[in-house]
Amino acid sequence: MPRHRPPRGAAPSPSYPGATKAPSSAAALAAARVAEAQRLILRALAHRVDEGRFGADDAVDIALVQLGRPGGPRLSDAQKHALRRGLALLARSLSPPTPRALHTFAHDAAQLAWTAERPARSPGATLRDIAHSPDTSQIARAAVYAELLHARDDDDLVRRAVRRAVLERRRALPGVPVPLASGDPLRNLLDLPAAGRLRLPRPDVRGTIARIAANDPAFGDTLRKAARFARHVLEPALGEELWLLCRPVGFVDRAETRVLVAAESSLGAQEMQLRARELVYRLRQVDGFAAVDAVRVVVDPLAYKGLTPGAATTTTTSKATRSTLRPGR
Repeated sequence: MPRHRPPRGAAPSPSYPGATKAPSSAAALAAARVAEAQRLILRALAHRVDEGRFGADDAVDIALVQLGRPGGPRLSDAQKHALRRGLALLARSLSPPTPRALHTFAHDAAQLAWTAERPARSPGATLRDIAHSPDTSQIARAAVYAELLHARDDDDLVRRAVRRAVLERRRALPGVPVPLASGDPLRNLLDLPAAGRLRLPRPDVRGTIARIAANDPAFGDTLRKAARFARHVLEPALGEELWLLCRPVGFVDRAETRVLVAAESSLGAQEMQLRARELVYRLRQVDGFAAVDAVRVVVDPLAYKGLTPGAATTTTTSKATRSTLRPGR
């Protein structure tokens, strides 16, 4: 079978895998990368703010850690130094660290890092650099170029390209697979991307938790129920005002009709008495809270900050600091 090689330096023919790519698909991939990096940075920033200790240097360090995760932008040392300087400038807007300022910083930091990513060289030479990319068409195109001069014919070229792409993919993605399906609530609880295949280093405790959850359904179900109270789930439903006022931390009863709510102060608990109906209504809009008909307010600054896991199961709070509220009462 005759072979048809594209001229040296020319773009590949449409007959080769990945030769053509719609601009919209490249734009969508770039937007998805920025959005995922923004999500990770914003969540880490919110956790640090809730802990009560936050500064511009903390924001820069958090952004660099999240952007340095596997699958993030691949930057040279010089680009990393430039990125740190750029993040330091962006962090000046975080005084005070309002939700809007945090959101803007996370977006701008992700955009800055991905636009600074090293430009690709010739397709075949960049195979190892892009093997970690979720864009399989780009990997296939690079594998075809890398094996073009070694194949006997087109069929042999396809076999070689597939084998090379799989090999480089495995090298670029070390670690063990994470047995969590796309959309699984445990992904968000463990701070993992919501979709796509996942691999984590063997020592990563998140992979261990995911494997235990897959082998022990009772343990996995417990974690998935706890995931309903995660910040990224409840904050959009409650709104910024209610979220700053209280933190739903668990169910009081087995029927899951009453929610334990932690307030930071007595003043916040009193305001919750006036907004109990609104809180119950908003909770019912979230999956897993349809049966809720009352809330129990507890003045507990530690639980409000998420520092006392399991507060929903404790009954040691004094009567003077808690009250059960039902809509209309």
